[in-house]
Amino acid sequence: RQMCIRDSPITVDVRHTADGGMTPTTTIISGVLDNASREAFGLGTDRLLNAAIPFSAELHGDRWDLSEIVIDLDLTPVDVRPPIHQSDKAAGVPGTAQVLIEPQDDGLIKVPAFSILTASFAASGQLTVDRDATHAVGIGTANGTPFQLEWQRVSEKGKAGNRLTLAATLDDSARANIGYSTSAWLTGPVETTASLFSQGLRTQSVEVIVDFAPAAVNLPLWNKAAGMDGIAQ
Repeated sequence: RQMCIRDSPITVDVRHTADGGMTPTTTIISGVLDNASREAFGLGTDRLLNAAIPFSAELHGDRWDLSEIVIDLDLTPVDVRPPIHQSDKAAGVPGTAQVLIEPQDDGLIKVPAFSILTASFAASGQLTVDRDATHAVGIGTANGTPFQLEWQRVSEKGKAGNRLTLAATLDDSARANIGYSTSAWLTGPVETTASLFSQGLRTQSVEVIVDFAPAAVNLPLWNKAAGMDGIAQ
């Protein structure tokens, strides 16, 4: 069936099957999210994603009691520019994203798997969203480098938005994995935290803190051994 949500056209296909007294239901919603559609859903992305994205969402459950939601996005039409050296994807190059959501009886929302995959970038992870959908914590990997993540709905300087914090320990190998080999001037692990404030999906500010204490630094204006304090912000 064709219908619209916030003026965005979608196709809805509902299927029922009988199985031992259960009535498994699969609802498939598909469509295309262009800039106008993303704005309508509060996900303005014109600086991040600048083309229409085909999507599908499969809702599984018993009658209308949801047990699982699978969302697939086709990133082929868009440019993807993750903050990892030599990992950009141009429009026309295949790319996918998927999110698996499992609503819980206690009101929590489990996301046991999410992923973004292109020829040069692979990220995946899992997270748990609280009952009020205002806070989430999780873990993941990006090009083989593990990270922790935390998301919160916040209000800063009178502006309502989202705060996403990513934290990772980047040793020599991890920095090489994300395209930033620093062996000429930095050896050893550094604790790195990036905090992004956004409205919708538009990033408004970014703060990065790097703790160099466990690492050795050899620069013309700064030289320190591992174990000595050193922070960049």
